Amino acid sequence: MHWIDRSEKVGRLILWLVLAAAVLLVPIEYIKQRRVEAALRETVRKEEVQREKAEKEKAERSERLPFDSFKPALRLLDNATGRLWFSNVSSRTGVVCVAGVATNPTTRMSTESLPACKVVTPYASNIELAVMFAGGDLRVICKDVTCDLAFKEVGDIK
Repeated sequence: MHWIDRSEKVGRLILWLVLAAAVLLVPIEYIKQRRVEAALRETVRKEEVQREKAEKEKAERSERLPFDSFKPALRLLDNATGRLWFSNVSSRTGVVCVAGVATNPTTRMSTESLPACKVVTPYASNIELAVMFAGGDLRVICKDVTCDLAFKEVGDIK
């Protein structure tokens, strides 16, 4: 009987030690897991904020749109101002920069205007760009004739 009592006491001791360890370790591991989850949530939130910030900066820093993609376009040369009208029939958005070129059809002399830029939104219609020519140059080049007006895309100024 003596060995049975001893083995029972040892069994109870082991059982109490296991229960005590479980009571102490489970909450500690639970707290660790919660901290890790909170850290992951914070990391995801920071990444989301950075992604939104990057998207916002990209939207504010509009990209260039090629002028050749906006055909047909209406053109008018009036005194020292050249006007251009076009529509954006796509979901693209960005900036269009052009310069006007007035050419005398008989002498082939030409003059170029100052560049003009405009932000183009998706599906925008009736977009108007006005470019300014030097009045003295136009008077000399377009004397007694109607000059042809063309527009060309202007690249980034460096």
